[in-house]
Amino acid sequence: VKQVLEVGQSVVALQNVVEGTDVYCVRCCVWRRKNSGHSSPLFCDDGLMDNFHHCSTCQRCVANFDHHCGVFGRCIAGR
Repeated sequence: VKQVLEVGQSVVALQNVVEGTDVYCVRCCVWRRKNSGHSSPLFCDDGLMDNFHHCSTCQRCVANFDHHCGVFGRCIAGR
């Protein structure tokens, strides 16, 4: 991912990196990690324990994702 971005190419054609139950989102540049005590993906790289989901409409990872709202044109997150 780093090499593609450094030469100014798009990451759209790249596939997410999967290592066991962990997934690296190439569009958002974040790891979505599974914690053994939770069923939802967690972002643990900086100590945060938030549920993350990649929105296929926005093409970005959203903490505490609920749904993508067509009326407001953005993701709705709850907590």
